[in-house]
Amino acid sequence: MTDRSGPSAPPAAAPAARVDEIGHACARPGERGDVARRTQQQAGHGGAGARVVVVGGGYAGTMAANRLTGVPEVGHVVLVDAREHLVERIRLHQVAAGTGTATHDDLLSPRVERRTARAERVGDGHVVLDDGTHLAFDRLVLAVGSHARVPAEVPGAREHAVPVAGLEDAHRLREALAAAGPGAAVTVVGGGLTGVETASELAAAHPGLRVRLLTDAGAAAPAAVLAGPLARLGVEVTTGGRVVEVTAHGVVLADGRGFAGDVTVWAAGFGVPDLARVSGLPVDDAGRLQVGPDLVCGSDPRVVGAGDAVVVAGLPLRMTCQAALPMGAHAADVVAAGLRGAPAAPFGLAFVAQCVSLGRRRGVVVRVHDDARPPRVLVSGRPAAWVKEQVCRATVRWLRTEARHPGRYRRRR
Repeated sequence: MTDRSGPSAPPAAAPAARVDEIGHACARPGERGDVARRTQQQAGHGGAGARVVVVGGGYAGTMAANRLTGVPEVGHVVLVDAREHLVERIRLHQVAAGTGTATHDDLLSPRVERRTARAERVGDGHVVLDDGTHLAFDRLVLAVGSHARVPAEVPGAREHAVPVAGLEDAHRLREALAAAGPGAAVTVVGGGLTGVETASELAAAHPGLRVRLLTDAGAAAPAAVLAGPLARLGVEVTTGGRVVEVTAHGVVLADGRGFAGDVTVWAAGFGVPDLARVSGLPVDDAGRLQVGPDLVCGSDPRVVGAGDAVVVAGLPLRMTCQAALPMGAHAADVVAAGLRGAPAAPFGLAFVAQCVSLGRRRGVVVRVHDDARPPRVLVSGRPAAWVKEQVCRATVRWLRTEARHPGRYRRRR
C-alpha cells in the first residue's frame, strides 16, 4: 500500500447524535428504536465509499482505524470505544508504581469519527451500542482487546486481589499501596511478563516494599528464568505454587503454604469481552472470535478480527501489542482488499524476542519460543532497559504516524 491522502473529514459526533434525536422525535414510542436504526443505516450508506466500523480503541483498533482513512474505497470510518483515549497497556505497571502515565489522546486520525460508547451486540450489518444506537456498517473490524481475568473459582480473589490490566485497576493498586504504607508486604500472583514487570517496578520504585512473586508455571515462566535479576531488586520468587485462596491478609497455596501480605496483585491471565459470543459469532473456549488465516470471520465475511480477542486458525499468538499492531494494520488491508474484490493475504507473525523492564533502569531482552522451552536472556541491564523504552516509544510513534500518513506502517514478514 502506498502513501496517499485520506478522504475529507467525516461528520462530527454531534450531527450524528442530532440525527438520532430527530428519529426519536418523529417516532411513536414503540417505533423509536426501529426508526433510529433505519436513520443510522441511511446515513451510513448515503455517502461515497464504504462505511467501516471499528469496535475497540486499543492498539489494534486504533491502528486499523487510522490506516483505513487512506483507503479510497472507504468513505467513513467510525471507531467505537468506551474510552475517549488510548490506554498504553504496556505502561500500566508504571502507573501503579507512580513512575509514569499511560494515556494518549492524540493517536487517532481526525478523519475517524469516535463514538464513546460500549458495543453490546453485532447484528446483521449493524452494531448495537449501549445507548440504543444502531450503527450500520459495510465492513466491521472487531478489536475489543482483553482485560484482567480474576477467577471466580478462587475464593476471595475478586474481593481482595487487585488486577493491573486496566487503567482503573492500576490507579486502584496505586491507592492500595499508598494506604498500606512504605513497609508493606506485596504479593504478585502470576509469573508472566505482566507479573514480572509489575513486581520489579514496585520493588525498584519503592525499596521499602517487601515484594513476592508467585508463579505455578514452572521453569518455563519468565519469573523463574529471571529469578536472579529480580532477587537483586529485592523481589522473592516462589515457583510451583498455585493460589487457591486470597484473603484480606494474604494468599493460600494448593500445597497448604500461606503467605501473609498487605496487598495482593493478580497478574495471572487475561480474559476477553463477550461481544463475539453474545453476537452469535464463532468463538473458542475463551470467548475469542475465531477467524481464518486472513483474519476474516467464516460466518460473516464482512467481519474482520484483530488483537487480543481474536484467535487465528493455525497461528499461535500471544496477547501483546507485538501482535496487535500488525494485526490491526493487516485487518485494514483485508478490508481494503475485500472492497476492491481482491483476495486477502494470510496474516503471519513469528515471535522472536520480548523486552522486559525491571524497573526504570534495568531490563532484559529474552529469546522466546512458541513451544514450552524456557526463554533465554539475550541482553540485560541498562542496554536492555534502553531497548525496552525505545520499543514502547516506537509503538506510540507508529500509531501517531499512521494517523497522519495512513499506509506508512510497515513490518517485516
